[in-house]
This record gives sequence, structure tokens and C-alpha cells, in this order.
Amino acid sequence: MRITQEKIREACDAHWADVTLRDEQKQKILAQCRPQLVLAKPRRGARRAVALAAAACLMLTLCVGTAAASPGLRRQVGGLSEYAADQFQPVNKTSTDQGLRMEVLAAANDGDRAVIYLNVQDAQGLGRINDGMQLYDYAVSSAGRRQCMAFSEVVAYDEASQTATLRLESMAEDNGDPGRRMRVQVAGLLTGAASTEWQGTGYTVADLAAMNPVPALRSVTSDSWMTGGGTLADRIDRGQMRFLQPNLSITPQAAPWLTIEGVGLVDGSLHVLVSQDEKMGRFDQLHLSLITEDGTAAESDSAVLDLGRRKEFGRLTPGLDYHTQKEYVLALPKDADLNRLELAYSLDTYEQYLEGSWSVRFDLDEGGQVRTGTCSLTCGGWVAQSLKLTPLGVTVEGTGEMLATDPVVDLMVWDASGKPVDFYSCSTSAISDENGQYYVELKNSFTLPMDPAQVVRVTLNGQEIPLEN
Repeated sequence: MRITQEKIREACDAHWADVTLRDEQKQKILAQCRPQLVLAKPRRGARRAVALAAAACLMLTLCVGTAAASPGLRRQVGGLSEYAADQFQPVNKTSTDQGLRMEVLAAANDGDRAVIYLNVQDAQGLGRINDGMQLYDYAVSSAGRRQCMAFSEVVAYDEASQTATLRLESMAEDNGDPGRRMRVQVAGLLTGAASTEWQGTGYTVADLAAMNPVPALRSVTSDSWMTGGGTLADRIDRGQMRFLQPNLSITPQAAPWLTIEGVGLVDGSLHVLVSQDEKMGRFDQLHLSLITEDGTAAESDSAVLDLGRRKEFGRLTPGLDYHTQKEYVLALPKDADLNRLELAYSLDTYEQYLEGSWSVRFDLDEGGQVRTGTCSLTCGGWVAQSLKLTPLGVTVEGTGEMLATDPVVDLMVWDASGKPVDFYSCSTSAISDENGQYYVELKNSFTLPMDPAQVVRVTLNGQEIPLEN
């Protein structure tokens, strides 16, 4: 079986859910109810992690970690080793727009990845930058070519100066020339990320079904992004699922960016149809889950399908878009008592989306010790053939076709103490050239830069890749 867009989607969903969400968030799917339903306003809380990946990326997972940097960043983040700091080249260049100041502090490049640290400050002191900010529409380019993947997160925040410090990482295009001339561009950022805890709505599935006993249905053909799994996803892929016709118009007080347009039971699943506005509705999320009487999440499949018009709005990041409608589907557990299943919800929201034009260019040398290795390790449908180890991370390349039945990739690096080295990010890409030849590339970045000489062993799915130098 070949890798398809559906398999890529499912792999991305599975890995992102495992890493960036709390356990209870794995079952989140949208929200709703009747007009009397009042949702609690979100409070500042845990922030969602955001990861953006190119279409060719099979998975991207963000791991917990801190950052290393130049002496300037060491003063802001603290706790960084001298070796880690020495791997970064000071930049200290700024760009200001809309009263917001972006400063690239330091960067490092090993040809496969670039790690960049930058500050974003509200120079006007208006309180727009906080510890819940996230870069959203941004890009990193090298020698005039866009990097194929970039992602970022806040690693420190100074409330007095309203300054957030971010770690920005980008992966070089396959077979691309990393070049020396780098450019960091930002066109949009989100502020004030907040989440609510899960809470019950007070309405059972039986209550919701009574609101629309015989729902009007429609068939929908959509090739848009779908999240979910199990039998629900299979039925949607085959065009075997019917969806709600709008039958409501409810705007929850705590979610003014959202309108609930339909609710009903369809073929053993609870369906909720919503529309989102063109402002914060592009970013904010309302999630649903079914819970039992003791408050635990019911075990059942769920899916979310993008419907309505697809609208693009990103200037720098490819694929930034949203759909004007979504339908959320929660399968009911077998033999479930509808009077004992309650609808629960949570919110992920932001304060505002700030647009502008921030751009910094700088020269960045490729540096650091490099260790290499060759091998011929069979990993299902592909064969790992080479390894590159630098202070920033490890890259394994191979040929062959990555299959959906292949084992989950497990690339590990072991230091001189015999302990595994922590990774900040991990990515797997599967591509093919114009001749139909398939290639696989694994790129794992270290949480902190480390001396390659201190690495004693590298393993892939438990098999060792010998180092040659």
C-alpha cells in the first residue's frame, strides 16, 4: 500500500495529537447546543502548540525543551552551556512595523536546518505582545529559496519590556543549497492564547436529539482537510456519510466568532454543524467531547470535516486557509444510553491577529563539526543509507517507498553517559523525483546543541548506524 494524502493526514493527526495536546484533548471536537446554553468565557491557560509542515511532510512532532543561543540570548533565557552558546552566530538586526519590533538575535545553520532566536517587542507599550503570542504567517528563506518547513515557539517572556523571545527552526529543502544569505519574514502573529478546561454543557445526547428529531440531510463531496479516524473517516472517504442541513442559528456568548447552524443524530452519530467568521474564526476553536456520568470521556470515534468555501489568507506561509463551515461528528458508543452521555466542551482562543511586514536579512555560515556514517538498514519499504550528525541534530537519508504498514520511525542518539539525547523536533519526509525514484529523509533536531564527539551511538528502529569519524 502506498503513502496517500489520507495516510499522511492520519499520521500527522496522530503524532500532533500525541505530542502537542493533553490526554483529554485528543478527543476534542467542536461544540454546541440550544439557545439557552451559556459557555464560560476562556481564561488564560495552557497554550496550544502550533506546527506548520509542508505537504510532503509525513509527520512533525514538537518535543519539550529549552533553547541555546548567543550570549545575548543566554542573558534572556539563562541556563545555557558555553558550548551551546558558541554554536550560534550573533545577528542583532531589527525590523519594525505597526509599532512592533522584531530583532533576530542569533542563528546557527548546518545545511539541513537553521535554528534562529528572535525577540518580538511591543515598542509602543500597548500590551499587544504577551507570553501567549505565536508567529502564524511567516517564512524563512536561504539564498533566495524558501525553506520547506518552519515552526516556532515562545521560550521566554519579559513582562516589563513586553518582549517575547522565540525559537524559530526551519528545515532546508531537499537537495537545496542552504546558502549564506538568510531572510526571516513575518506577516502575521497571534496574541493572547488561552484555553478553558473541559466542562459539561448540562445537556445529554438525548436532549440534543430532541431539538431536531428528524434532521434534514445532504450529501457532501469534499476533498478538504479532515481530522479523525476509525470507521467515521473511512465512511467519509467513501462518500457514505450524510450531513446536516442548517436548522439553527445560535451564537454562543463566549464564542462570538462562531455560529451553531445545526445539531442532530445521524446514523448513530451526533452531528454539529457550525460556521466561523472571517476574523478570529480563522484561528479560534471550540471543541466537543462526549462524557459519561462520572466525567470521563466516552470511548468512540470522532471526525471533523471542513465544508463550505475554502478561503486563503496567508501571504508568506503556503496553505494558510480556512473553510466557512465545519461539521463535527461524534460516534455514539455501542448500546449507549443517550440520557447518560453528556456533551462537554472547551475553547482555544486568541486575543487578536496582528498583521504587518517584518523582514530581516543576514549572512549565516554553515558551521560545526560533522560526523557521518553509512549503512544499509531495511525499514519496511525503504532502506536507510547515510547519516549526518552535527551540533544541531541528526539526519538520516535513504531510498525506497515509505509504506503505511512500516513501523513508526524511532531514531535515537546516545551520549557518552549512555543516555539518549533529547530532541526538540522530529520530522520525516517521503518524496519522489521526476523519474519516480522515492527518497526518505529523517531530520531530528537536538533540544540543546551538543558536541558530536560526545555521541557514542545512533540507532534507527533499534538498529545501530555506525559512525565513521
